[in-house]
Amino acid sequence: MRDTGGLRGLGPGDPLEISGYPVHARIGEGGMGTVYLSRTRGNRPIALKVIRREYAADPQYRLRFAQEARAARKVAGYHLVPVVDFDTEAGQPWIATEYQPGPALSAVLDAYGPLPMAAALQMTGCVARALHAVHTAGYVHRDVKPSNVLLGAEGPWLIDFGIARSVAATRLTTAGGLVGTLRYMSPEHARGARPEPPSDVFSLGLLAAVAATGRHPYGDAGDVAVAALIAGTGSRPPVLDDYPAPLRHLLRAALAAEPEERPDAAALAALCEEAAGRSLADFDGWLPGPVSSVVAGMEEAVAAATRSVPVPGRPVAEPPPMPSAAPSAGFGPPPSMPTVLVRPRPAPPGRRRRRALTAGAAALAAVAVTVTATVVWQGMNDGARASGKPGRGGTTGAGTDSGTGTDSGTDSGTPSPKPSGSGGASGKRPVPYAPRGYRLLFANKPFTFAPPARDDQANHLDLDIPRATYMERAALPGPAELVYNSDGWLGSILVVVGERRTVCTEEQQTAVLSHPLPAAELRLGRQVKVGTVLCSITSNDSVAEAEITDILPGEGGTGLPTFKGYVSAWKRPPVSD
Repeated sequence: MRDTGGLRGLGPGDPLEISGYPVHARIGEGGMGTVYLSRTRGNRPIALKVIRREYAADPQYRLRFAQEARAARKVAGYHLVPVVDFDTEAGQPWIATEYQPGPALSAVLDAYGPLPMAAALQMTGCVARALHAVHTAGYVHRDVKPSNVLLGAEGPWLIDFGIARSVAATRLTTAGGLVGTLRYMSPEHARGARPEPPSDVFSLGLLAAVAATGRHPYGDAGDVAVAALIAGTGSRPPVLDDYPAPLRHLLRAALAAEPEERPDAAALAALCEEAAGRSLADFDGWLPGPVSSVVAGMEEAVAAATRSVPVPGRPVAEPPPMPSAAPSAGFGPPPSMPTVLVRPRPAPPGRRRRRALTAGAAALAAVAVTVTATVVWQGMNDGARASGKPGRGGTTGAGTDSGTGTDSGTDSGTPSPKPSGSGGASGKRPVPYAPRGYRLLFANKPFTFAPPARDDQANHLDLDIPRATYMERAALPGPAELVYNSDGWLGSILVVVGERRTVCTEEQQTAVLSHPLPAAELRLGRQVKVGTVLCSITSNDSVAEAEITDILPGEGGTGLPTFKGYVSAWKRPPVSD
């Protein structure tokens, strides 16, 4: 399915609502279905992927679509677009995800060329974190490629579980062929073996090389030829010597021929963070300016579309278009790269040598036979790249770490200096005051904190970023500033402050919430109201204030409300002996 990067108005044949969800615009369209922009009753934007009737009549296709919905619903974590709702038994099956405004990495590479090295490393590390969540849930993504990574203001997002598969499941084939994308397969996948988590790590290594340099480690030949070279990695690995130093170590680890020699996704994320020289959670200015403009335009277009009544034929706002061809400058010249070669590697004796020789001889034949079936369902999957903007507890505001901001050095009653990158709508809000010695990290970043859809999930609010993310209850990190589950609130953010002249401190606590705050109290709205300011000492030992500015009525059976507001954070002065 083609991702246009923008929105299009509804046509005469488009529905105005799907299972109670209003349809405002088209996001993408392909041969197998359409992705629409919709919203929840709380006015949170979502993407609805709807399958065409002729494919819905195919039991095998319907089975695969149900598989996608189950996999995506089960997996939750940072940099993964969560599923809000789905119905795989409807006349036209559909799945709704949070809408995440941001162009696909593939579109950015086509328009501007390779990303700056720091952005490419951070993107790779964040996607590795997403894969860690996928693998922890017992799944393999199996189609990590540029078109399945969105670049948003709050980081990259890994999308599309259309061909995801449980590690314990049997290998999925169709028409006797492989399922996946030839240029981004692992050696074992290209040879026809069942992909397991190390296969995703190999694919991410290929993606990292292309994102940072524009060059595929196995060259620019046709898909079948590249897949054949990948399949023969055991005997002829790619030459990586001329890749830039910050990237080379990662590629040598991720592109190891043997799956057991590759790092797992969590270890690869740590390597990326070290190589990037910045926290993977710091998204202030992480995108190049032209891409940031596209993202901002997409956000504005979605806000305008969801405010209007859906009418067929009505035009919708368009974000700033990306160039149709890459400008000569792009983001700056990519690192100089020679023609890509493969290096023969002496095969060790015994079993591994025989396996490598067998794989190399069979690679071209196996890949050539399966090429037409390899990109199975890819058209529909590409439509999902437009999916997801934070709805139920989604991402809230760009991130930062303790290395950003400026020193306050002001007396009590003096405004904290405005940090860089705090403009926009939130920049119109007054910056809270801070005592002497408090260093402002960020001011007035928006957040949305919603209850999870299922009892086995929780929404974790990390005020150091700030970000709210759905996770399985068992996978919650600690310490947590605030956790929202079906039982209510729990965590360390249990102080409510009233009137104050400076940022909240221990001396200014005027009321304390019950610990934990039960779900019944949240429904009644007696303790947390519009105007409530929550104070927390964060997991990074900073002071954060979260002001509640809007409370949306509860949806679904739980009736739990959604809270919106703004967060500011300061680094506390060191404690003197």
